[in-house]
Amino acid sequence: MLQSFLVGLLGARRVLEIGTFTGASAIFFANALKRNGVASTPTNGYKPIVSLDVSPKFAQTARQNFVKAGISEYVDVVVGDAHESLNELVGQTFDIVFLDADKEAYRAYYDKIIESKMLAKGGLIIADNTAFDWVTPFIDVSAPVAEDAVPLRVPYSSHPELLDMGRALHEFNEYVRQDPRSEVVMLPLFTGISLIRLLPDN
Repeated sequence: MLQSFLVGLLGARRVLEIGTFTGASAIFFANALKRNGVASTPTNGYKPIVSLDVSPKFAQTARQNFVKAGISEYVDVVVGDAHESLNELVGQTFDIVFLDADKEAYRAYYDKIIESKMLAKGGLIIADNTAFDWVTPFIDVSAPVAEDAVPLRVPYSSHPELLDMGRALHEFNEYVRQDPRSEVVMLPLFTGISLIRLLPDN
């Protein structure tokens, strides 16, 4: 998995995940951290992975999955509003921040992480789902669509909430692309993964 590869590439030792869901990504991160030689109880007292989710149900499921995977000691699951949880984490730094929660809040999370100096030097922000199908209506393209293009999976007119999400993701993509504090590359994998790093002096 890409996340695991990036942990090894960066030599990462701490990960912040916004959006726990069932815990699959955190398990990949934890196993990669193990390979990096990261202990489950670092000397600074903080667990290697902090995972935020608003849903107690998802958090419970994830914790059960962490036990089954043998990595529960690596992950601190924090339940609550992510904006409030991020405020509580100010002062800590992370080598990787993985955005995979409320898509309409990506920009707010991104700004908070940068402005609060939560991203370690040389670290990465990984934003998931940045090229979902429902981003497409907001992209200004001049070239005609290829005749053999894969059709969209959902009719936008019957899913207005997806359009709202797509609009937010498109605005986030444009915001990051034009942000002088960072540089970004979007990988055309799955539903799009953006890798964002801070430029020097930021």
